[in-house]
Amino acid sequence: MALEIANKKFNGCYLDALRELSRRVAVLQLVPYHSRSFGGMKRLASTRQAQQFAREELLSRAAEGRAAIIVLRGRDEWGFRPKTRNVIVYQKSQARSASLGPKTRGGKAILKRLLG
Repeated sequence: MALEIANKKFNGCYLDALRELSRRVAVLQLVPYHSRSFGGMKRLASTRQAQQFAREELLSRAAEGRAAIIVLRGRDEWGFRPKTRNVIVYQKSQARSASLGPKTRGGKAILKRLLG
């Protein structure tokens, strides 16, 4: 994806494309790793705060067209619905190998926002 942005927006300068991505793309993770035995996610204050921030702030930005939300994993925990404007929710079958390559739904959404 960075290569495509570099070629289309920055005269092939890969470093400028990476800088643009780092300024304009944020990643929020409820739990950064998979664990079969960890079941306390709903009790973590940081998890509730992240969910609240995402619902209150990010959904309003997406509804106004100022942001796109791409949910790769934890769709039930985040509580986002696939039919919400500017929200892409990967299906559970896509979550294990969730990818943001330029030909994926999420990657296409990122490229559309960054390249116009």
